[in-house]
Amino acid sequence: MNNPTKTYYDKAIDDGHLRLDQSGRVERVHYVAVNRYERWSDPEEKVRAEFYAELIYRYGYSPDRIGVEVTVPDRSPNDFGDLVVFKDDERKRPFAVIECKRESISDAEFSQAVEQAWGNGNAAKFRAAYVGVVAGATRRFLDCDDRKFGALERDRNVIADLPVAYGNPPEFKYRKGVSTSGRTFGLSARANSSRLSRNATKPYGVAGVCRRQPRLLNSAKSSSSKFAMKKSLARRAIRMIFKSRRMNLRTYWPRASKRCTWRKWNVSRTFSKNKSR
Repeated sequence: MNNPTKTYYDKAIDDGHLRLDQSGRVERVHYVAVNRYERWSDPEEKVRAEFYAELIYRYGYSPDRIGVEVTVPDRSPNDFGDLVVFKDDERKRPFAVIECKRESISDAEFSQAVEQAWGNGNAAKFRAAYVGVVAGATRRFLDCDDRKFGALERDRNVIADLPVAYGNPPEFKYRKGVSTSGRTFGLSARANSSRLSRNATKPYGVAGVCRRQPRLLNSAKSSSSKFAMKKSLARRAIRMIFKSRRMNLRTYWPRASKRCTWRKWNVSRTFSKNKSR
């Protein structure tokens, strides 16, 4: 029976795609398909191993086409791509370049990682179709097509997620959470992360659940309309009470709409006059 809590990393360990080597003084992780060893104590290495397994089981890429620490083709090859997905078994045609960082990095570090991934994956180096930065749950993927986007574009070319099995990138990214109608809702990837949608409780990129909510009036309009409705009902009720006694509303109910205070001495004196007549 399958364990529902088993992660992609656990599956990769069970299937032999990843191995932990504890033979030496330093524990290392072994990427079996490319025969690459890396230090396991590095926080970034844990993120890379997790996403490496995710590329295999979630995105459907073959381990033989996933490179680890691939040298960036440059005049002075002193930079490396953390994970590179290739289109061919010979690993000569890059499809996506992924930069892995430790979890809980700052916004400045994440932006710098985006620039690093873009610099490695653009047309001058890897010539990849997509680049991405993975820092635990914080992720961003970009389209590198220079025919559609400029070299300095970082907003309009953001995609929802990495394509599955060399397909097209999805237009929406969904979160866990089902509305009352049984449908799951998400936000567009190109929406600004700091902007709320009309029917979402949390913005895209923030951990949490986005649920469909009923549309409400503007808070200022809602409060003013409620006050006006109460005021109208109060006036109508007062008119009905005083109309039966043929009393002047303005004389014996002063400032009824503002304070709604009962002037007992006016009412009692009027009643006594009516009885004497």
